[in-house]
Amino acid sequence: MSSSFLRLSGSVVVPFLNVLGPLFVLQAVARVAGSPGWSAFAIGQGVGGFVLAGVAGYWVALGPRLVATTSVESLRLTYATSLVCRLFVFTILMIVACPVAYLLAPRPYQLDAVLMVLSVSCIGLGPVWFYTARGQPEVVLLLDTIPRLTAAILSVPLVVVSEQFWPSALMISSVALLGGGIVSWRLTRCVSWPRAIQGARQVLRSGFGITSGHLAASSFTTLTVPIVSVANPKVAASFVIVDRLRALASTGLAAVLMFAARWIYVGEKVDGRRRRVASIAIVLAAVAGVVVLSAGQGILSGLLFGEKPDFGLMAAIPQYVALLFIAVGGTLSFLFLAPLMRTRTIAQAAWLGSAIGVPSIALGANVAGLFGASLGVLAAEGAVVAVLLTGILGMRLGRHAGSKDE
Repeated sequence: MSSSFLRLSGSVVVPFLNVLGPLFVLQAVARVAGSPGWSAFAIGQGVGGFVLAGVAGYWVALGPRLVATTSVESLRLTYATSLVCRLFVFTILMIVACPVAYLLAPRPYQLDAVLMVLSVSCIGLGPVWFYTARGQPEVVLLLDTIPRLTAAILSVPLVVVSEQFWPSALMISSVALLGGGIVSWRLTRCVSWPRAIQGARQVLRSGFGITSGHLAASSFTTLTVPIVSVANPKVAASFVIVDRLRALASTGLAAVLMFAARWIYVGEKVDGRRRRVASIAIVLAAVAGVVVLSAGQGILSGLLFGEKPDFGLMAAIPQYVALLFIAVGGTLSFLFLAPLMRTRTIAQAAWLGSAIGVPSIALGANVAGLFGASLGVLAAEGAVVAVLLTGILGMRLGRHAGSKDE
């Protein structure tokens, strides 16, 4: 079995294992704390995901290009620069995120939600982006994913006994920060920190557009539960069920996309046939996800939350259909636009999705409850696809006009 295939497979395995830990904890929370507990859990995850997007978004997007050098000294300096940037952004966002999570979370789970924000967002301070960009998912597994998964599993008895999930969040955070700290120390030994700080200042200025684009995208993906909790607290618990089910399917799609984004390359060029095959496979995977979620909503809800949903399929179906738009949008972004470095079009799509999605989700939840909020999610993802398609169409028309002029 080739090393390239093992690396690609590792890129798929890591996201799935990252989902397992929170699932174990969520099942325990659902059984001992009920809907207030899992609502607070989801709020903490959502706000933490927003912080994570801001902390790591730039480095995840441009990582492969930034670590393409073979110079050990350059790699160490790049990582040190990223650490300074990430610590700065993490501090700024956490100052805002922690009070927001505390205020939104149902009593008595405010502290639990704040620690959940920390357990999710601190992943961005570790070396995950660096080793992922270097094509070493096995290192990510050993240094980050498996330790956090183990901490999550071991914390379940504490959640059951205390009937709160802050012990789990604290254990996961401690493991992530300790492991990330040790690896970061080893990677940044003998680094010139004045040069790293100077480089960080330049990155913070030049990378603002990419970072803000990731934050905009996370506003209608990871922040949906907090938005609904503010707009209509009565439907927040029901929305959490649909949102978590959709998030599970989205994680599967993201894993397939990560695999495909590497697989389409033959050498340094994109293979057209592979890209077509990957595009079809991603859309078919989304169709399968919609079918599974629609047909198995009651069973999946019972497995995850310990109870069947108190709403019908029609209230949730817009979010499940949104998976199709997520698949198409991811395909256009990662397989077509990203190889051409069309990051501006991707950022514009994220901003429009945020501008349409956030008010649509809030207004929809307030006016039409769960169904309205689900429609808001669908509208946001649809807007993203519309911008991406427009960008690709503009590129093709430009090439066609250029060929005519020649």
